[in-house]
Amino acid sequence: MKLNQWVVLLAQATACISVNASNVDPSELAEMKKIAMEEGAVRVAIVASKSALPPATANDYPVLSRDLKTITDSIKAELGDYMYRGGSWSSPTGQFGLTLKAEGLAILESSPNVISFRRDTSEKTRSTAHDLDGSLSALKKLIKQNGSAAAEVVLNSATVQYQILPDATTKILPSKELDEESERLIGQIKAADLQPSRFVDSIRKSPSNPALVLAEIDLATLITLQSHPAVRSLRPLGYKDPRVATWSSWALEDAEREGTVEVTILIRGGLFYTTKIRWNPPAGRNNAKANRQALTEVLANAGIKAQPEQPARDTIGSAHVRLTPAQYKRLKDNDDPRILEVAANRLGGVKGLSGSVPC
Repeated sequence: MKLNQWVVLLAQATACISVNASNVDPSELAEMKKIAMEEGAVRVAIVASKSALPPATANDYPVLSRDLKTITDSIKAELGDYMYRGGSWSSPTGQFGLTLKAEGLAILESSPNVISFRRDTSEKTRSTAHDLDGSLSALKKLIKQNGSAAAEVVLNSATVQYQILPDATTKILPSKELDEESERLIGQIKAADLQPSRFVDSIRKSPSNPALVLAEIDLATLITLQSHPAVRSLRPLGYKDPRVATWSSWALEDAEREGTVEVTILIRGGLFYTTKIRWNPPAGRNNAKANRQALTEVLANAGIKAQPEQPARDTIGSAHVRLTPAQYKRLKDNDDPRILEVAANRLGGVKGLSGSVPC
C-alpha cells in the first residue's frame, strides 16, 4: 500500500475517533438529553483521559491532581457556555462532575479529553439542600415556568435554636450568636461564583428570621446554592409542607388485640430540619432538642404520659412509643399538625427453607 493511502486511512480513523471519542451508553445518553431538555440542566459524571486509574501511592496524588486539573480545564473550555459554573466536583482518580445544558452532551461525545461519561446520580449526597417536603422540586418547577422565582434560602446554621409550634410552623429563638453566624454565612454565599449578579443584589434578610434569606433565584444560581455549604434548604417564598399525615391501618387492631401497640411517630421537623447531621453535628443536636420538645407536647396534648422507648432517634424526628388502644385513639383524634406519620412496628422477615437437600 502506498504512503499516501496510509495517510488517508489514518486521517479517516482519526476522524472516527474524534467523533466518537468518549464512551457512553446510548440509552443513558438519551435519558440525559431528555432531562437536560425538560429541566434545563443535567448532572454528568465524567472520566477524564490520562487520569482514569487510581494512584499507586500517595505520592502520585499531587501529579494526578495537576494532570486532572489541566484536562478538566480543557473540557470546561470546550463546553463554554453549555456548562453551569456551580454543582461541580472532582476526585484525584480522574473523575469529576459537571452540570450541563443539552448542547454540552454532544461536546462530551466528541471530546478527545473524555474517556467516558454517564448521568451523575450523586446529587442527593452532594447537595446540602434536602427535598423531603418537596420544596426544592417546587422551586425548580417555578424557575422552569418563569425563568426565576422568589425564594427562601435557609442558612445552614450550627447555632440556630428553634421550636416546632402546634401549627407545625417554626419559631426562632433569637441570639447574638445566631446574628453573627448569619452574617458570616450570607457573606460566604455572596462570595460564591454566582451568575447573574442580580441574585446577589436581591439578597435580603427575612425581617422575622435571622437565619432566612430572601432572594430572586434562577436555574444557574439554584445549581450553585443547592450544594453550597452555607445553605440548608431552598424553597419558594411562603412555601408550606403539602404532605398529608399517614396513620397505620392496623395499629389500632394490634393495640386492641394485644392490649398495647408499639408505634413509630415521625415529626415533620420544622424549617431547620436537616438530614445532613454528619456534616453539621451541632445542627443535629438542635434537631433533637426541637423534635423532642415537639414530641413531648404532641403526646401531652393527647393526654398521653408514655415516654419514647428510643429517644435517641429524635435526632431525625422519630421515636418509638407504646400506646394503649385509648391512647392511640386520642392521639389520632387530636390530629396534631406536627405529626407526619404514625406506623405500627411489626416484625418482618422472609421465610427460610422448610427443609434441605443432601450435600
